[in-house]
Amino acid sequence: MKLILHPLFILTVVIGAVAVSGIFMAAAVAAVLIHEFSHIWAARAFGVVAKEVRLLPFGAEVNIDCAFTGTREKILILLAGSFGNIAAALITSGFLWFFPEMFIVFECFIFANAIPAVLNLLPIYPLDGGKIVCLLRDTKKARFAMRLTSNAVAVVLLVIGIFVRNLPLIMFSIVMMLSVNLDMKKSTFTSKLIKPIKVNRHTIREVAIHTNMTLLQVYKLVSPKNYAKFIITDQANKSFYEDTLEKLLASHDTNTKLSACKIP
Repeated sequence: MKLILHPLFILTVVIGAVAVSGIFMAAAVAAVLIHEFSHIWAARAFGVVAKEVRLLPFGAEVNIDCAFTGTREKILILLAGSFGNIAAALITSGFLWFFPEMFIVFECFIFANAIPAVLNLLPIYPLDGGKIVCLLRDTKKARFAMRLTSNAVAVVLLVIGIFVRNLPLIMFSIVMMLSVNLDMKKSTFTSKLIKPIKVNRHTIREVAIHTNMTLLQVYKLVSPKNYAKFIITDQANKSFYEDTLEKLLASHDTNTKLSACKIP
C-alpha cells in the first residue's frame, strides 16, 4: 500500500499552521489518517485490500477495490472512518483526567477528530454519508439528486467563504464541486476508468451470457486485460461490448437483470 501526498497538501498544512495553529493542524492531519486507516482496517476484515492512501489539501481518500463486495460490507467500511474518529476522541478525553497540563493539546485532538466524524455522516457526496446513500439508492435518479444537493451545498459554502473572506472555505468548496462532478460521472464498478490500464482492444475476448444474469454477474466476467464482447445466447446471439456495460452499470441498479435493460 502506497501513501501519496498531493502537491498542495503540504502547502495547505503550512498555511493552516501559520494562520490557525500548528497544534491544531498536526491534530487535524492525525485525525485524517485515523479516519482513512479505519476504512482500511474495516476493509481488511472483509478481505478487501487497500491499494493507496492519498492525502489531499482538504482531507484524504483511500483507494479500495470494493467492486465485488456486498452492499452491507461497503456501508460498514464507509462507517468505520467516523467510528475510528469517535473512538480516538473518547480515548483522548480520558487522558484529560491524568494529564490536565496538556489540556490544550488534547482539546485540539478531540475537536479535530469530532469534525470529520460528524461531517462524514452527512448525506452529501463525496462524504461517506453521501456514498452510503448512493449505495442504498444506486439508481440514476438517486445519483442525480445527490449530485444536485452536493453542488448546492458547495455553492453555499463558496458564497459564505467569499462573503467572510475565508480562503480555506473557498478552496474547500471549489475542491468539493470538482470532486462531486468528476467522481460521480464514473461508474463505481469501473476499475479500468478509475485507474486506467492498458487494454488490448485488438484481441477481443468473447463471453457468452444470458438475460437472466444481473449486471453485476456480467461485470464479474470482465477481463482486466482484454476487451470484452458479450454474446447473449438466448437472444439470437445479440451482442454488445464492454463500453455498453459501463453505461448500464452507471444508470441501473447492479442487481438489475439483463432482460430489464435496453441494450442498443
